[in-house]
Amino acid sequence: MIARTDSNRVLKLKDNLLSSKYELCVERMKFFTEIYKEYPDDPEVIKRAKAVAHTLKNMTIFIRDDELLVGNETSKNLGEKINLDLQRYNNSLEKRVTFKKLRRRKLQPFYIEEAEIDELLEIIPFWKGKSLIGSRINRRLREEKLITGEGPIASLAPNISIQIGTTEGHLCAGYEKLLKLGYKGIIEEAELFQSRLNKTDEEYQDKFNFYDSVKIYYGAAIEFAQRFSELSHNMIKTQNDDVRKSELKIIADMMKKFTEEPPDTFYEAVEFIWFSQNIANIIYQRSV
Repeated sequence: MIARTDSNRVLKLKDNLLSSKYELCVERMKFFTEIYKEYPDDPEVIKRAKAVAHTLKNMTIFIRDDELLVGNETSKNLGEKINLDLQRYNNSLEKRVTFKKLRRRKLQPFYIEEAEIDELLEIIPFWKGKSLIGSRINRRLREEKLITGEGPIASLAPNISIQIGTTEGHLCAGYEKLLKLGYKGIIEEAELFQSRLNKTDEEYQDKFNFYDSVKIYYGAAIEFAQRFSELSHNMIKTQNDDVRKSELKIIADMMKKFTEEPPDTFYEAVEFIWFSQNIANIIYQRSV
């Protein structure tokens, strides 16, 4: 069934995506690798939070023409990430021919620039023995005899690996609380809970690290929103259409607001949820 709408804006955005080629984006993997190399001895929860913050601070951001809900997951118009920190390590990824095959295959081809292949070939060996699923979770499950091996999981979404799903499940944040408190409110709550920790508790350090990571994550979300506010302002300067200028001004003010306050209007709430879910997709994998 073909969805129909009277909105030319929605149709243009839809056509733009459907006419785009699937591409691989290396930015997330690059930024995660930089942090994991720089802070190898940090607790995992802190190291991961720093990696997310580094990614949100440095990744390419853009706002498409006619877009009213902003926030991109990759540097590509229609892109997929390589998340070696989460998935299984595969020796075939160390071979240039693997990525060339991805471009040529008939089912779900993914395009990647030669320079990006070079970058990946430098990054990939670092993650051998460090991936979450292949090197830690599944190894632990085999050691505890909870599984005897690994089997393929079919996925309908366009994936780099056709026979292995790239989502961890139905991921949804606690948006009722997030809509009420906003990013800054979550940080303040984490600081409060952290201050109440019992230092004699044997789990004190783990709990302290957890609240530290929460503050890092949401501080990064605030900075990410600020980046989109600044981008919107810069786009206004080169925009000739007065209607679009007005739209970009609303977006800029709204994203600036998110750095200090939770949303108030329906439009703000929809953008806030989309923007937050987009960050979750950057951290993990594309979610349902």
